[in-house]
Amino acid sequence: QRAGDAILASMYATWTVLLIKSIGELVKETFRGNNQLLRWETYMILLGALFSAPSQLRYLNAGLRHFEALFIVPVFYAFWVFGSITVGGIYFDEFVGFKHWQYGVFAAGVVINVGGVAVLASRSLSSPVEPPLTPVHTRIAVSTTSTKDEIPQQPSAERTFFSYMPSLPWTTQRTPAVPDPGAATQRSSTSTV
Repeated sequence: QRAGDAILASMYATWTVLLIKSIGELVKETFRGNNQLLRWETYMILLGALFSAPSQLRYLNAGLRHFEALFIVPVFYAFWVFGSITVGGIYFDEFVGFKHWQYGVFAAGVVINVGGVAVLASRSLSSPVEPPLTPVHTRIAVSTTSTKDEIPQQPSAERTFFSYMPSLPWTTQRTPAVPDPGAATQRSSTSTV
């Protein structure tokens, strides 16, 4: 159950790779003189790519929110690689022309990849992941009059459009520095002299 978000994210990532590669092929055909911009399928592929890329990040972040990165990232990566290889082999005929030994080496690489994920998945998690520390850019906003013993407080999080992706830097609410009232009067008195 804990691998669900990582596997779903890898499915969206596989879909993204397929669609982006398809867009590249369409652009290549257009430059060869066969204009693909006149076909409605081109725009469906483009819309699919624009939908799948953020979806992959959303589910990857959901998995990272609840479980260790040492588990989620390898599961995501292994299924993404396996899915991309499978889709590329089927859709783009990437295995055409393989010799027998190339199939063997390829299969061994896939087994090593998935075997590593199985080893990581077999270990147990000691506890749920703790919330992340205050990001660096919010620590900078602390007043210069604070002492070493004071710990900066994480700002209260408001729900934003990007709240489903909390690990991205631009989704963290920034707190402006608290001005020191004495410093403002001191600056104004020195500027009038």
